[in-house]
Amino acid sequence: MNNDKEKSRTGGSGIYYHISYWGSPQDYLWLASTQPGLIYQEMQRAWENQARKIWILNVGDIKPAEYLIEFFLDMAWNIHSINSTTIRAHLSSWASRQFPGYEHEISPLLNLYYDLAAQRKPEHMEFPPSKRGILFSNPYNFHEFGDEAGRRIYWYQVLSDMSEKIYKKMDHEKKDAYFQLVHYPISSAASMNKKVLYAQKARELALYNLPAANHYSALSKKEYNKIFQLTHHYNLEISNGKWKGMMSMSPRNQSVFKCPELPEFITSTKKGILLWVDGNPSPSEARQISLPTLTKGAEKPSTITVYQRDNADIVYEAIDIPKRFQIQTNPLPGGEVQIAVYTDSSAQDGRNTIKIKLNGEYYTFICPIVSAKTNMPQQFIENQFYIAFPATQQINNKLKTKIIDSLGHSGSSLVLPKSSKDNKNKHAFYEFYSFSKGQFNLYVGSIPIHPQCEKKLRYAVIIDNQAPVIVSTYAEFHTTTWNLNVLRNQSLTSSQHIIEKPGKHTIQIYALDEDLYLDQIMIDFKENRNFYTIPCSYYNNPVNSLTEKNPIIENKDLPTKK
Repeated sequence: MNNDKEKSRTGGSGIYYHISYWGSPQDYLWLASTQPGLIYQEMQRAWENQARKIWILNVGDIKPAEYLIEFFLDMAWNIHSINSTTIRAHLSSWASRQFPGYEHEISPLLNLYYDLAAQRKPEHMEFPPSKRGILFSNPYNFHEFGDEAGRRIYWYQVLSDMSEKIYKKMDHEKKDAYFQLVHYPISSAASMNKKVLYAQKARELALYNLPAANHYSALSKKEYNKIFQLTHHYNLEISNGKWKGMMSMSPRNQSVFKCPELPEFITSTKKGILLWVDGNPSPSEARQISLPTLTKGAEKPSTITVYQRDNADIVYEAIDIPKRFQIQTNPLPGGEVQIAVYTDSSAQDGRNTIKIKLNGEYYTFICPIVSAKTNMPQQFIENQFYIAFPATQQINNKLKTKIIDSLGHSGSSLVLPKSSKDNKNKHAFYEFYSFSKGQFNLYVGSIPIHPQCEKKLRYAVIIDNQAPVIVSTYAEFHTTTWNLNVLRNQSLTSSQHIIEKPGKHTIQIYALDEDLYLDQIMIDFKENRNFYTIPCSYYNNPVNSLTEKNPIIENKDLPTKK
């Protein structure tokens, strides 16, 4: 961005912007999935810094970037035509013009399509190998935060299923246009994510010689083939072959587009089951399992995944369930079963014992329960050793907030203005309630930006009345940190703090050098937690009103012994 000296140039300045990109750290040439709110935030920032003379947009092969082109050009023509709260309305208006009568179904799907890609674009689903090797390179975790990888698969399945229903009933004269503008990008992105994540789970389960790995290998190949079929239909079958050669399923033949590395076929005759408790690094054979501490009335359950060591079905029934507990099951695609433990606000505090019969054997689950002596909303109360919430939920009434919709992992971000000595109210303020004490990590997810002048992008954190802790979000161009920030569309920073006792606490965040675009916040009392995204995504997405509230656990009560 222009510094003060550059703003005074008589020739003015402009912007060259990409919605299609060839280069480091990785290309995105395929599906055009940049969040509209990110385009708004970056172009608004350019405008405010006097980059007004010329705007150039790199559109690549144009298709399927038609909507993002229109969004950019509307801002270029009239910067005031879109504001931070009308971004989703702009998309709805576009859908209404293109597909009259369907906008209320289409716009929520496209909004979620962009929000999911804000976590990770489809072209970026191949992760660099970690220190532990390619088998562990994907940081989406199937056994953390109630199955964060499975949750991503679920939402993409929701998108592709809903889009398929609309496609089947779409007016004939609009059918091909709908396929190009909506159905192909949504369904292809869904299959790319499922292809990669199913392969990751297959490799993970193969390490424990679990036959479920075979199912996930087959599912991964199926999604690879589906992308081929969708692309074939795009190029050869819609509009009588008008767009032949326009769409490629593997731009520049990069490895992310190939069929993933899959394990060898698992043949196992070993009997028995393995239990994988959410948050644990590996499964267990134990008959007595301790679950993470649950908070009364919390919406997020404790989950256990049951894996069969041979190809037999898993048979289960509840034997002894304490009052005010609910046990639900969700059969998963590999033949395994996920069990979720819920409790309502009137459950008994302390150590509770749950007994379940699995394949004829008895298993005991120890579930500690705690209750919060506060009226705070549940999202600000510790549950299973963490608290996570969207940054837009700050409660400083004296801070004149600006919220940019359709921006960030949580679906909207808070613009925190640069603090100054004359205005001490320019800070975000949060309250949380903990059952734990001692050291914790405070994770702050913000939108990555380049500094305008000096190489400084810092914020200060104050816990309760403790001394400020200064954190930098600055990343030098083309460094490893910059690459990671670009690929995840978020700068995820952390700081360590200590609280002496449980109960109510406060967080203050100050932007020190430039405005800070706050997305998500998490207080985590668990060391070395392996996760990809803070678990409060899609918080404001309107597609939630079209689906079941719980994306992972179906409402199937565990059969109870009579």
